[in-house]
Amino acid sequence: MTVAAATQRSSGDLLVRYQFDPGARLELHFQTIDGRAFFFCPKRVPRSQGERVNVEFTAGAGQNACTLQGEVRGHEMGGTFTGSWIEFAASDLAGTLRKPFAALPSNVLLPVNAMVRLRRAGATQILCRVDAVSESEARLGCLPAGVSVGERVSLAVLGGPPCDSDLGTGNIVWVEDRDARVEFARQEPPRALVVLLHRARTRLGNPLEVRHPASCCCRNGTPPNQPPVPRAAHRRIS
Repeated sequence: MTVAAATQRSSGDLLVRYQFDPGARLELHFQTIDGRAFFFCPKRVPRSQGERVNVEFTAGAGQNACTLQGEVRGHEMGGTFTGSWIEFAASDLAGTLRKPFAALPSNVLLPVNAMVRLRRAGATQILCRVDAVSESEARLGCLPAGVSVGERVSLAVLGGPPCDSDLGTGNIVWVEDRDARVEFARQEPPRALVVLLHRARTRLGNPLEVRHPASCCCRNGTPPNQPPVPRAAHRRIS
């Protein structure tokens, strides 16, 4: 690992922003092995193998962003290819990405990791995690079964007084497994949401910007020209 890479490694969380254009075939860019999806980023990600990284996929000219967390699985440097393989714990990642792209308004979500209290109708409360957030939406994880699209809910960060913990009220607009998205009611962002967004932006710093190559053959239905998935991807899962 170079000195520059080591320096960047210690600079906090990294956001890789990958922009697909409207003609791209997303499903051809992800290879599935043992229920995991592998994506080749045509720029070297300044993280070591095994380190986690946040990837914001966008469709079109900055439209419809979806931020996911993955793990660097290997690097290609010099020769025919330069870039990094990133692993995601999802077998149909292209399908997962299409759902937020199609169902939700244009929005950029910043990755966070905060435990919140979700209040449902009838004052029922459950604990869950906020994985990503913007001024108008939040992506939730670790939800129990039974949460449905259309529910009206409110969110509050754990550990603080009510006046400093309220993230807002909104409707659940997308649910898959134990993940969901909440679209906040149109209002001035509460103080707790502003603080959470500031924390997320501070941690990410400057994102690594990557655009889908204009010459990519995926537009014709042909798999993109990529190196082989690293051998580490074929490890046996116990």
